[in-house]
Amino acid sequence: MRFAVWLTALSFAFSAVSYAQVPDLVPVPMSGSGGMLPSLGGADTGLSWVEERQIGDEIAYQIQQDPVYERDPLLHEYVNDIWQRLLNASLRDGELSKDLHQRMAWKMFLIRDPTVNAFALPGAYIGVNLGLVSIVNTRDELASVLAHESVHIFQRHIARLYAESKNFSLISIASLIIGAAAASANPSVGSAILMGGQAAAIQGQINFTRTMEYEADRIGYKVLVDAGFRPQGMAEMFQKLADAARYSDTTSYPYLRTHPLTNERIAEAQVRAGIDLHTASRPMDYQQALMGARAKVLARSQPDALRQLLQTGMGAPIAGREADSRAGDLYAGALAAVKLRQFEQANQLQQQLVDQVQGQPVAERIAQLLGAEIALAENNPAQALQWLGDEPTTVAVLARPERLLRAQTALASGQPVQAIDSLQPWVFKQTDDDVAWTLLSTAYSMNRQPTLALRAEGESRMVVGDFGGAIDRFKVALSQGRQNNATIYDLELIQARLRAAEQAQKDRMEQMR
Repeated sequence: MRFAVWLTALSFAFSAVSYAQVPDLVPVPMSGSGGMLPSLGGADTGLSWVEERQIGDEIAYQIQQDPVYERDPLLHEYVNDIWQRLLNASLRDGELSKDLHQRMAWKMFLIRDPTVNAFALPGAYIGVNLGLVSIVNTRDELASVLAHESVHIFQRHIARLYAESKNFSLISIASLIIGAAAASANPSVGSAILMGGQAAAIQGQINFTRTMEYEADRIGYKVLVDAGFRPQGMAEMFQKLADAARYSDTTSYPYLRTHPLTNERIAEAQVRAGIDLHTASRPMDYQQALMGARAKVLARSQPDALRQLLQTGMGAPIAGREADSRAGDLYAGALAAVKLRQFEQANQLQQQLVDQVQGQPVAERIAQLLGAEIALAENNPAQALQWLGDEPTTVAVLARPERLLRAQTALASGQPVQAIDSLQPWVFKQTDDDVAWTLLSTAYSMNRQPTLALRAEGESRMVVGDFGGAIDRFKVALSQGRQNNATIYDLELIQARLRAAEQAQKDRMEQMR
């Protein structure tokens, strides 16, 4: 609940920034954009690269420490792969400058919230609600939203507003940070601060909002196509949102408040795609059907909602329902059954899913991983290993979801050394994987290596910006390591990480002054 209020306040803050009235921007040619774009630059925006990154990092740290921050490996892999395709195409074709790419974070995170929303933050962070993933029919639709949000980042919209309207934007940025901090302790106070910022900015909202949104639509469409997604995806997504605005309670679609649709935007998207949505048919997309079902289950964990999903999965196929949609029903039903601890039904639905997706390699992989998840939930690691199959000859080729599941299976089997052997080389390269660090900490503890367990736990706290927690764990690790005759290498490494955590905490305090 605290996060939901905090994120609502954050959305209000960004609405205020987006709706600010700004003088006309001077257009200049930009390679790969297909048109004239506003001049951006680093020093000329008023908000420096460093300041923007610091603001984004602090917001991201706040989000990552909230319980509603979603760490699901499969969903993260799915959405992040789409975003990375968009970024790579943008970098290749010039929509994203190399300078901006090097200076910013470019991290995506998921929010366990059933409402339909996605939002760009300073510093090149992008947030995606599970509700958005659950309602799209194809990867192309989801990619169109991410492409649109990416353009807001490429064009440094927040920094531009700060440059053109310094007084207002200073208030907006200050309200965002202060309101977020206040909302953490008292949600109603934080929300009031940020809503005040929005009220001060509402004048002149229509013209500039349309300018900004048209820019993101136009460049976002090119990014979408250049990344290899179907051009129809944007038009289909706009139509879905338009239908929601017309027939649904828009409190479930906060994206429509911060990204208002117009008939012109919808029409232009259809013209660009060259389709008539009333006659066009969508392609089968088993991967999105399954990942949308997974997002739905994780976002709606109330027992009544889970029982409804289970009932739909156990029921007879709905007449006229596409094969990929039926696969999604089976997958959602099985996951819901696991959460309800009805394992007989979970296994039954998983087997039906395996049969349903035969010949679809990506979907087959997801169905097999589901089998391993069910087996682990039943405390049957041997069965989980059967679903995971033979381990590759080199663990370096393991995808992240498989690696983490294998580590969990090893721990459930009482074999922490196997988990350590898999996770150690992974975190050496993927230092920002807090889930892997946490599993590694558990493995070290089970293997009676408390010093290394504390060090790994400290690393997980560093990733999410809990520098105080990291300092505490590194200090205890040093103390224990000296008492237990840890190696010089381990002690020096922990000492170095302690210094890094202390410096990070010091830097944060200086930034907040």
